[in-house]
Amino acid sequence: MCFIALIATVNVASAECGLGVEIKEGYYIISSIVNQKFCLDVQKGVAAENTNIQLYHANGTKAQKWYFQSAGDGSYYIRSALDRNLVLAIKNNAAVEGGNIQLARFNGSKAQRWYLQKVDKGEYHIRSYIEYMMVLNFNGRPADKVNVKLSDFFDYGDKDSIIWNIHK
Repeated sequence: MCFIALIATVNVASAECGLGVEIKEGYYIISSIVNQKFCLDVQKGVAAENTNIQLYHANGTKAQKWYFQSAGDGSYYIRSALDRNLVLAIKNNAAVEGGNIQLARFNGSKAQRWYLQKVDKGEYHIRSYIEYMMVLNFNGRPADKVNVKLSDFFDYGDKDSIIWNIHK
C-alpha cells in the first residue's frame, strides 16, 4: 500500500504511488466496478454549469460519455460529451470529505483536474488534483440517482465504491 500522506510533493507522490497514469485522450465511459451497469452521469442530461454528477444505469447517451484531455502533467480534464466546455469539477473548489462533484465551465483551475491511479486493468481511483487523498466515491450500492462526491482515500481504501472502470 502506498502511504501518500507521508510524501512531500505531488510530483514525488505521482512517481511513488502510480498517480498520473496515462490513458489515450478520447471519449470514455466511467462505470462502477461494483456494477458496471451504473455509470458516471450528468443529472437529467442537462449541459449547464453546476449540474450535479450522479450514478445512473448505462443508457448510451452523451450524459455518460467523458472526454479525457491531458493537462500535460499527468492529470486530466474530464470533459462532458454534452458540451466539451463543461468539465467534472469539485463544487466551490473544496476538496473535502463529501465535496460535491458537478459540471463547471472550463477555466483550467485545480478543482477541474484529476489524477488517475491504476488499480487493475481498466480500473482506477480518480483523485482530486487539489488534494490527492480525496477520491471520487458514491457511498453504498450503485443505483440510479446516487450522488457522486469526494471521500478520503483511507476512509474508503478497501471499498469498491472508489474504484472506477474507464472504458470505451
